[in-house]
Amino acid sequence: MSIRGVLIDRGFIGAILNAESSDHARAKAIYADLLVGYEARTKRLFALSTVLADIPQPLRKAALGPVLVTRVTGQHRRAAARIRTKGFDSELALSLVMIKRERIRAVATLSHDYDTFDIEVLFAGSERPPYEMPAGYVSYGTEPQPVRQSTDG
Repeated sequence: MSIRGVLIDRGFIGAILNAESSDHARAKAIYADLLVGYEARTKRLFALSTVLADIPQPLRKAALGPVLVTRVTGQHRRAAARIRTKGFDSELALSLVMIKRERIRAVATLSHDYDTFDIEVLFAGSERPPYEMPAGYVSYGTEPQPVRQSTDG
């Protein structure tokens, strides 16, 4: 059984810690599910050191105890700077670098920034995702193709 890494981003952590947030209940439910996976040893939870540095130590230990710190170093910042030239903001670029480095397969977020990447998004935001397919949409890439019929008489 492989252990799946999950990155918890700044917005998601903010929603967990702020009971007044409109996204608190959804983030709390997803985080509770992640903790069940953590206890079953099927999930490892990560957060960037740049995000966790802003949280007071007692609160961090109490609410985010199972979350591992992913240390951001100079080489990661330089790699993120190269990604930023492609139009990503600095925190997203740094997150993408760390996702690749740690082989993380999922991200818990309130943002749609990760929707276009090949990573599972655990979305806890309040608005509807922008990439949702319309009702009744049929993809011929996943549906069986019609049986070809011969044109011979």
